[in-house]
Amino acid sequence: MSRGRSSAIDSLALVELTPDSRIGALARRLAAIVTEGVLAAVQTRDPRIKRAHLRVCTTILDGPARTVDIAARLGTTKQTVSPTVEELVGWGYLTRTSDPKDGRAKLVGLTADGRSLSRTAVEAANDFEAAWRATLGPERAEECRSALWQMIESQRAPRD
Repeated sequence: MSRGRSSAIDSLALVELTPDSRIGALARRLAAIVTEGVLAAVQTRDPRIKRAHLRVCTTILDGPARTVDIAARLGTTKQTVSPTVEELVGWGYLTRTSDPKDGRAKLVGLTADGRSLSRTAVEAANDFEAAWRATLGPERAEECRSALWQMIESQRAPRD
């Protein structure tokens, strides 16, 4: 991680954190640091990109989806996501194609430029992962991942 990011990271400090801070507060700060770092990396390619644009692009990394499905994955509405999709289409990062299952519907997918931009985001996230492994060591990094996953799973609704 470059030292140039520290000022951006420091500006995220809305409250003073300590090693004894609540796990949720530490997790939120870590998520904000990663989000800002990934966004900064992507903005070196296109400064127009904002968090909302990244969220839409990463939602369809695995393949095209209808706008309503993108919204559902993001926990919001089609009306909220549509302007962001429109911008990304206009900038050449997304494309719309007919849904073969429903001729009235359109699928939103990444263009070659959109895939390239998304790769930049993934690479930046991977840089964080590598830095944590270097800091913690592989075994502690895996223990951390496992503990975080266990906490997330403990909050999910029971499955039928």
